[in-house]
Amino acid sequence: MKVKFSNPKIQYGTAKNLLNRELAWDKFGVGAGKYGIDFVNFEGDELVLDAGSGTGRDVAIISQRLSKGGKIFAVDISQALLSIACQRSCNSITKPLCTIASIESLPFSTEQFDVVVAKHVLKLIDKINFDESGTLQKMKQEMLRYQKFNSAILKINNQSKIKTPKINIKEYAKYLLQEGTRDEKREILNCLKTELYLRDQKIILKK
Repeated sequence: MKVKFSNPKIQYGTAKNLLNRELAWDKFGVGAGKYGIDFVNFEGDELVLDAGSGTGRDVAIISQRLSKGGKIFAVDISQALLSIACQRSCNSITKPLCTIASIESLPFSTEQFDVVVAKHVLKLIDKINFDESGTLQKMKQEMLRYQKFNSAILKINNQSKIKTPKINIKEYAKYLLQEGTRDEKREILNCLKTELYLRDQKIILKK
């Protein structure tokens, strides 16, 4: 029986499923591993928190860049995933300090870290406010592009004038953050009206 992995809850549901997702990235050249990390100019002595480490792809990459006494703390709520993450970097110059914890209640002091990485932590989206007009405009542009594709390429011309349906803004944001291009992800993040910062051992959402 074939298992469909289109649902993110299935993709992230178990350590095995997440590893299969990563194998698909590597096989088909998605190149998600370094995305975001390459924008940080590491000097090698930073204290880094990877919140939601998963299987430790980012932890392994960052560990190689902390050659001047820096440290990386790998945090995940899943013991199985965290074990994989720590084993993945066991031969790195900088070995990660692994902690089982929820990203909503971190066991660390205020402003301890120079860099905080929080990739693939989509549950935060449910608590974030968006500029709805900007997000809806982005969605309408995508629908219009799809309509033009149908007309020009598939020769489907019997479509009614495009209308923006009622949608769940946060579900659309999650979709773009998973499936969108790099530019699309940047655009949707520009619609954030909530700031994320670390305070009193927790990731705080500030409106």
